[in-house]
Formats: sequence, C-alpha cells, structure tokens
Amino acid sequence: MAEMNAAELAQQIAQAVSETIRQASAETTRQVMDASRTARSQEVGAESEFETGTDEFFKHQSQMNALNSKRTYDEYQDLSLALARQNATIVQRMAGLSVDNDSVLRNLSVQALQNAIESANMIGKQAIRHGDIAIDREWNVDEVAQAVAKTAVFSDAIAAAVAAGVAAAVQQQKA
Repeated sequence: MAEMNAAELAQQIAQAVSETIRQASAETTRQVMDASRTARSQEVGAESEFETGTDEFFKHQSQMNALNSKRTYDEYQDLSLALARQNATIVQRMAGLSVDNDSVLRNLSVQALQNAIESANMIGKQAIRHGDIAIDREWNVDEVAQAVAKTAVFSDAIAAAVAAGVAAAVQQQKA
C-alpha cells in the first residue's frame, strides 16, 4: 500500500512539474513576444527616422532575436532538467522511506503476533493452575473446613452459639 502511495505521489509530483514547466514556457513565450513587439515598434520608428542602414539594422535585430530565442530555450530546458532531477530525487527518497516504513510495520506486526501468542499461552497456563486449585479444594473438604474454622467470624459464631446453649441450660435448671 505504501508503494502505491509513493507511486501516486510520484505521479502527482510529475504532474505538478509538468504544469510548472508549461507555465514557465508560456511566460517565456509571452516575454519573447512582448520583446519582439517592442523591437518591431522600435524598428518601425527607426525606419521612419533613418532610411539609410535599415537593412543592417534588421539583420542585426534578426540575429539578436535568434540569440535571445536560443538563450530562452536553453534556460527553459535547464529549468525543465533541474525540475526533473529534483523530482527524481524526491521520488527516490519517498521510495526509500516507503521501504523503511514497510520494514518497521512488518517488525511491529511480528512483535504484536508474538506478544498475542505469549499472552494466550500464559492465560492457558493460569487457567490450568486455577483448575488444579479448584479441584484440590473440592476433594480436600477437611482442609477447607480448617481454613474456615480459623477465621475470626467463625470463632465468634461458635462462641455465641456456646453462650446461647449455656444460657438455655441455666434457664432449664432454674425452671
């Protein structure tokens, strides 16, 4: 499941990178078009003011536009490659974290299973001990009676019964 999350995250990152590249390309194209319009309007103004040397000006301007286009393309490509490298680094890091997370989860699940088995074994052993004690008390009634006779409540009850019996015997002799 964590691998699927890493794949989904990688796809989302790739989409975000593609969208950023598309926006940067659109912005660069817009800037180049604006610069070209500005250059054309300056050329039109230059034609009206200077009739001589316009061919050389246009050749120079054309060369400048080509160089500017190349530079814009190179910068766009560099940005694109940098984002792709960064995306690859993030995806690799996420994949590594996913593997680490999976191993931790596996270890925890194994420990939980071992603890559950050990707890079940301990409960079973304790149940056997309690069963042994219960059976022992059923068969050793004298031991249970002695334990009850040694309590303070039982001693007080015997003393009260003896006192009541003596009082009844004294009453019978008087009558």
